[in-house]
Amino acid sequence: MRIRIRIEKNVALLAGKDIYGQVIVNVPASELTELQRAALIKHNYLPTDEKLCDYGLDYMPVEISRSIKDVSEGSIESVKKILDRLIEVDKEDRIKEDRLIKEEGEKEAKEVADFLASQKENPELAIEDKYETFKPVYILRQDIQNPELEKVASWAEAECERRNIERKIKNQEELAASLKADKLLKETGEKTLLTWSAEFGSTLLKSRISDGYEWVGLAEQEFSEKVVDCFNEPLKVPNHVSSKENKRTTPNLEEIEMIRHFRKELEGRPAIADLIWTEYVLTNNTKLKQSEIRVTVTCPTGREIEHYYQGED
Repeated sequence: MRIRIRIEKNVALLAGKDIYGQVIVNVPASELTELQRAALIKHNYLPTDEKLCDYGLDYMPVEISRSIKDVSEGSIESVKKILDRLIEVDKEDRIKEDRLIKEEGEKEAKEVADFLASQKENPELAIEDKYETFKPVYILRQDIQNPELEKVASWAEAECERRNIERKIKNQEELAASLKADKLLKETGEKTLLTWSAEFGSTLLKSRISDGYEWVGLAEQEFSEKVVDCFNEPLKVPNHVSSKENKRTTPNLEEIEMIRHFRKELEGRPAIADLIWTEYVLTNNTKLKQSEIRVTVTCPTGREIEHYYQGED
């Protein structure tokens, strides 16, 4: 195997060596121990297009490379020395990680214990949602020899399970209430729309209603058109394959005056007007950008229908 290492210039000079920088060493796999081979795989850094060598150990973290000050020649022993140092670093990192996990677990346990103590001192105290503090499964998995901790964690796990069930029931109740409200809105809205259609609907709409055909969609469309009948002809949208709308943030004076006019006309009507900037990709693959006014009408059923008008003359 061709393994690339880095020899610092000053280290080579002090050792009386002339070769420094990136050095490629041929190392038979049989010369490396199982741990050394594993470290080589883990710490290998080699660009995908590299062809001169098989593994690279020349881009190690600074703190590691500085700790290997006696690698002064491109030999198998130098490669082994680097790999052994990397094995030590990995071991040190695991010890640090284990210590942090233990400290975190003890901290979590203390928070749970303190919370339980406060509950015992004041039974009337409302139990807050301490799910993130409990983390019972996490605590139980830690290697902490503390019987009291296990009791605390077991209680916390059961408490969290109970609260999760309560939360699930509450979510289901809220969903059911929301669906019921939506259904009520639709039914109430359709009744309102039916009354409106009897007075203002077209002959087609009234015929659909009287003869038992589907009528709600047509009634919503006619309702929305009635709301915006105070405006001129709607925008003639060009033939396009796609479009993208954004809020108009830098309108000119004419656009500002137009949106003011639209909003004034819509006062007291179930609609809002927005000034937007629309970009069309036309069928000939060219782009068209223009200012538009979008009027969103809310029907009695809750359905929103949009109408578009030219943003400026």
